Amino acid sequence: MPTKSSDNITDNKDTISIPVLNGSNYGHWILRMNIHIRSRDLLEVCKIPIAEEATPSVVNKWTKACYNSIDITTTRINKKVFRVVNEETYGKAYLLWSKITDKYASK
Repeated sequence: MPTKSSDNITDNKDTISIPVLNGSNYGHWILRMNIHIRSRDLLEVCKIPIAEEATPSVVNKWTKACYNSIDITTTRINKKVFRVVNEETYGKAYLLWSKITDKYASK
């Protein structure tokens, strides 16, 4: 059984059922990732950017959710796919997911 951290986020031990994205298995990977990320209440930060008019409180919560979703996502991508993680995508789950989708969705 997965353990819960104090932030109510499940440790990454339960991501083992999610395949590692290798570039050719995007369809299966994204389906499993969507299910997993949604179950952690993190899908919104992966699908839409934060509103420009967000309050500092919302920005703080959004940023924390981004880091949590990026942590989960990056444990399930291989070294080749990991190249999309850089200064631009670091801390921005929406941008990271957009880049992964743009690069691998059609393969």
